[in-house]
Amino acid sequence: MKINTQILVFVLSITFVIFTLSIGYVSISARNRALQDARTIADISVRELANEVKAQLNNDLAIVRTLGHVFSGYTKIPVSVRTPIYDDILRNVFLHSENYLAVWNSWEMFALDSTYLKNHGRKNTEVHKQSGILTLDYSYRDLNGPNVGSLYYRIKINPGEVITPSYFYSYNNDEDSILESSLVMPIMSNNRFVGVAGIDVSLSRFQQIINRLRPFPNSFSFMLGQDGKFIAHPNNENLGKALEEVYPEFVTKFDLLTNLYKGKNYGFITSIPGINGELYVTVATFTAGKTTTPWAIALVVPVDVIMQDAYKSFTITLLVGSIGLIFLIVSIYFISRSITKPLKVTTKILQNLERGIIDTSNKLNIKSNNEIGVMSRSLNTLIDTLDRMAKFATQIGKGNIDTHFELLSDKDILGNALIEMQKSLKIAKEEETIRKAEDQSRNWTSNGLAKFSNILRGNYTQIDQLTYEIIKTLVKYLDAGSGGIFIINKDVPTHPFFELSASYAYDRKKLNGTTYEISEGYLGACYNDKKTLIIENVNAEYIKIGTGLGSAKPKTLLLVPIQTTEEMLGILEIASFITAQTHHIEFIENIASSIAITMANIQSNIRTAKLLEQARTNEEMLAQNEKTLEATINEMKQVQTDAMRHQSELLSYINALYASSMVAEYNLDGQIIHINDLFLNLLGLKYDEIMGKKYGEFELKGDKTNHETMWMQLRAGETIHVEQTVQIRDNIIVLKETYTPILDSDGKPYKVLNIAIVISKTAA
Repeated sequence: MKINTQILVFVLSITFVIFTLSIGYVSISARNRALQDARTIADISVRELANEVKAQLNNDLAIVRTLGHVFSGYTKIPVSVRTPIYDDILRNVFLHSENYLAVWNSWEMFALDSTYLKNHGRKNTEVHKQSGILTLDYSYRDLNGPNVGSLYYRIKINPGEVITPSYFYSYNNDEDSILESSLVMPIMSNNRFVGVAGIDVSLSRFQQIINRLRPFPNSFSFMLGQDGKFIAHPNNENLGKALEEVYPEFVTKFDLLTNLYKGKNYGFITSIPGINGELYVTVATFTAGKTTTPWAIALVVPVDVIMQDAYKSFTITLLVGSIGLIFLIVSIYFISRSITKPLKVTTKILQNLERGIIDTSNKLNIKSNNEIGVMSRSLNTLIDTLDRMAKFATQIGKGNIDTHFELLSDKDILGNALIEMQKSLKIAKEEETIRKAEDQSRNWTSNGLAKFSNILRGNYTQIDQLTYEIIKTLVKYLDAGSGGIFIINKDVPTHPFFELSASYAYDRKKLNGTTYEISEGYLGACYNDKKTLIIENVNAEYIKIGTGLGSAKPKTLLLVPIQTTEEMLGILEIASFITAQTHHIEFIENIASSIAITMANIQSNIRTAKLLEQARTNEEMLAQNEKTLEATINEMKQVQTDAMRHQSELLSYINALYASSMVAEYNLDGQIIHINDLFLNLLGLKYDEIMGKKYGEFELKGDKTNHETMWMQLRAGETIHVEQTVQIRDNIIVLKETYTPILDSDGKPYKVLNIAIVISKTAA
């Protein structure tokens, strides 16, 4: 092959390689940049819309909050005008917004009627439109007992702002149901729950907002409530349906509901049956006011739409590059012909190069300063460069991607191309490593979820059975050292505590105590934060993992809450010699959520079984008690008849005693609290003159110390007989008296009865 042809082929080959790599790099970069830019636009758009919806809900919650604060001062408004005033407030708030379907309150009966002593029963007042007419309805509920499963009861037990899940409701029997939600605020008076205030809002307004969110052609959006059901969707038939019913892959593959419940923003690429091509789905979550139940808005964008600009840019780049390549081929051809003529003296070396022989010992030794000399020196340099490139390429081929290559200059095109190739290979290798790691993580997670799904579907009647099977399998699957599941025991509501339900590979020191205070150590910290706790520097005295050689301190301690959306049921603790990986933590958190649901179901079944057994026992006892009660009633009737007869006789005796004897009553301090007319006539005093006088004030002689002793005996329940000499005006009267303690139902004295007779009466 002639030298000009060789040069042409060599240069064009390298140029083609560089061109191909450059076009590929530009194409990939443009695609990634376009996809990233579009994702950013989509993410920002959906979050802005989420903030708009959140602002509207916050405004509605502020109105409900104001209602709660206004109603909390109900004690300052007279009862006679309170109801008309509060009814007017409900009407005015209802007329405030066209999105309000109803405005209402519900009061505890004891707050409306001070004589109502039951802790259940409430009055409900609601303003709404029925057949276009503003209507005010009153109703009474829970009069026979609290409805423990109702929203009202949950707020009563744990007061706080609440937005209910969406539901369909009709205010007119002749109209279709409306998709709505209730915003509820507790009414508190002096830190005591007295009722709730609420607003029912139409969710159709969010459909209008969702319809505006179309930043890209053929894109659409939808809105999910806290229960994972559609609040707004382009297809009205999906309203009120669950996410897993319409888009099951969003739940099973991408854990959209899990991220919704966690309040996380989320994005992923997937496909939907019936829609061509891949779709980018971005989800923004939000919570309104002081509620803890997140909502979500999602935007779905076709990836082909996003990539249209990137495809167009790639086509233009390819066209321009092809024209440039053709121009380069023509230019190189003419340049090579002009160079080959003075290079005949270098034919032998070039022929060797033609055969791929690079021998640094056969360099040209031409020292002239003309073009041939410059060319020879350049050729020698080329030989050295080719030798270095060959060695560099050999090292790259052996997998030594980090091999160093020194450029001839900043304009060394071939060297720069090789370095760019080296960089591309490094990136490809890193991406391949990352991809394999991600695939392994996904496969590991999927297999684990399937394994634990089978366990959780088991027929368990006790929590301990479930927790032991879970912790044993989880420790083995994670290749961890040990683990335990702690359940919150709420048998004593005022003093809950942690109880070790099941463990695997715990050392004896850890098992010395199976219960722990709710605020104790790492468990208490996890309970208070309600989120995963990762301890890298574990206290050596806290836990040690049993090994074949004894026990050792773990490197990582992971505590994950076992909780539903409503309450925390326990904590899952895993100790390991290795640092916890992100996908391990996410996997354990997903498992913890599933455990919480299963545990809640088991606890509910256990409570139901206990209630059924108690109901059966109560029914048997009731039947037995009915027979006993019937006999008891007959006996009580007879006893009542006898008691009435005895009471009549006793009353006759008392009347006779008061008519024939002098009678006085004292309290236990010796003060007169009652005296009959015979006694007053003897003493010549009026009733008001003697009331409150103490024993012995009319006595002429006697030891006062004896008085104290007498009253101590009376307080002890003894009957005392005494003689007392008193002077009333001009008469000296000697009385013989009997003091008898009167006992209460508990057998304790509470007053003293004095019966006196006159022994003598003489002038002073």
